[in-house]
Amino acid sequence: MPVTPSQIRDLSMILYETSTFQNCLESFVESLDSTYGCVFLHGKTVCATKNWWSLHPDEANLMSLFICSDQWATIKDIPVYLPIKSPTVRM
Repeated sequence: MPVTPSQIRDLSMILYETSTFQNCLESFVESLDSTYGCVFLHGKTVCATKNWWSLHPDEANLMSLFICSDQWATIKDIPVYLPIKSPTVRM
């Protein structure tokens, strides 16, 4: 599949603005009293918090699928139970 101009534009924006995304994300999750957060663009992770990257791969995949399943949401704060990291306490 050929790369479209909009995909090139999106990628160049991501590469240029990653630190800005990271700073905004860190501030946002802190305001929610959380340490887990990520930014997706077209189903791909643009940036994420340190604790997001520390999730078990199965949990990260489940969370990514869950987040990408609602295409209309622009931002979410959803408490979840993680099967490995936190099976009894909402994160």
